[in-house]
Amino acid sequence: MRGGSVTWLAVLRRSALLITALTVLACGERFEGPASSDAGSDASTCIPTSCAKLGAECGVAPNGCGETVQCGDCPTGETCGGGGQNKCGSGTCTPVTCQQLGASCGVASDGCGATLYCGDCALPETCGGAGKPNSCGCIPAECGQGMCGSIPDGCGGTLECGKCSSGQICGGGGENRCGDKPCTPKTCVDLDRECGPIGDGCNAVLTCGVCASPNTCGGGGTPGKCGCTPKTCAALGLDCGQIDDGCGKMIDCGTCTAPETCKGGGTPNVCGCTPRMCNPGECGIIADGCGGSIQCEECTGGYICDATTHQCAGCVANVCANSKKCLTSQPCDGTNYIQVYCPCSGNTTCQLTGECL
Repeated sequence: MRGGSVTWLAVLRRSALLITALTVLACGERFEGPASSDAGSDASTCIPTSCAKLGAECGVAPNGCGETVQCGDCPTGETCGGGGQNKCGSGTCTPVTCQQLGASCGVASDGCGATLYCGDCALPETCGGAGKPNSCGCIPAECGQGMCGSIPDGCGGTLECGKCSSGQICGGGGENRCGDKPCTPKTCVDLDRECGPIGDGCNAVLTCGVCASPNTCGGGGTPGKCGCTPKTCAALGLDCGQIDDGCGKMIDCGTCTAPETCKGGGTPNVCGCTPRMCNPGECGIIADGCGGSIQCEECTGGYICDATTHQCAGCVANVCANSKKCLTSQPCDGTNYIQVYCPCSGNTTCQLTGECL
């Protein structure tokens, strides 16, 4: 505040601080910088949260500031999400969708170690702007004490802040302040604005134009200027394939290292691998196709698991004569199902390939 007056712009900026504070309640941490004599300055800075503070052991998680944080991998045999959200465990994990989370914007966790990008908001709304995480919203500004005329509310509307008493002029005592001095309305050019609404400094609101897509008003970070801030692979938690950056260009998020493939775990533009399951009748320990292994059924009734075919098999009376297939060189008793394949006849021996040589 300077000289006992507060401009409508300062009111809007203070409103933006309120929006930021509400959003942080469910998002990242905030550091409030030292107080400033400039009522319009925003000293609030978002500090990304950490995996430790999130209690995340694995995968990718939102960092509370619109980007993501990498929390590592799980030990062999465990999956991310198997022990809870971003926690390692032997249980199964079914990823959730933006719709199931009720999220309409921003970055959210799918509960299984990956992140979801749930879309953008149309300005002037922002993601979390009304205090609800992953929801578009905007909290309108209010008229400051003693203000007059019309001002933008910061959410696409207009505030009517009252009239001056007889003999006074709105803007005569400063921007949207009553006074006895004449007030000359400013233009969009005077205010260096090319888009959006802004007060003329007296008692009306100017409309300074619209932006051509994909640009939006303030989209490049400068209020009243057309621009576009491109998305990044890191901010979206993506690590493979190509994506639209939202500003008319395609960007490459990289490639995956085998056995992982792009979308291999089910999430677009994220490296992953979906382990195979045991087929009916398979036995023993088999490779899961993702660098690990899974245990299939155990053979019973005297059958053993063929390490080559992963099928249960046994020795039956009279079938061992002149056998060319084997699994061990132990003899078959000819009458019972026992836990050996047929022995090789003569002087031949059973090879690891299962052939008699």
